[in-house]
Amino acid sequence: MNAADDRVPLVFEDTASARDVFLAWEKLRLVFNAALVLATALAVGFGPPFRRVDVDRAFLSHLGEGAAILNVAFCAGPVLESYLAWMGAPRSAFRMAIFTPGCLFAMLLVFSSIGSFLLRHP
Repeated sequence: MNAADDRVPLVFEDTASARDVFLAWEKLRLVFNAALVLATALAVGFGPPFRRVDVDRAFLSHLGEGAAILNVAFCAGPVLESYLAWMGAPRSAFRMAIFTPGCLFAMLLVFSSIGSFLLRHP
């Protein structure tokens, strides 16, 4: 056996192109944003009891900023998937394992952000 055969390869075999990964995650982005809209509707609709939520400019600005930040954070998913694939992990097994907890965490951030906003703006 040759010593060169024992070395870790710099590039692992992976049949998915960057385009394939990008398109797969962009499809998941639609689900992600739908989940954020659902979380927002639930937080506003079932928020503090006997409290009417005023959908004013400040509230819409808060929602827009949060949506932008969460969509930028969404980009960590394909990057993490690419690093895991580079280390030899199967893409298909890890894509949903990355997406699901990330989506649930983002929904939790929506609930806490809206709750915090409503507490600060009576």
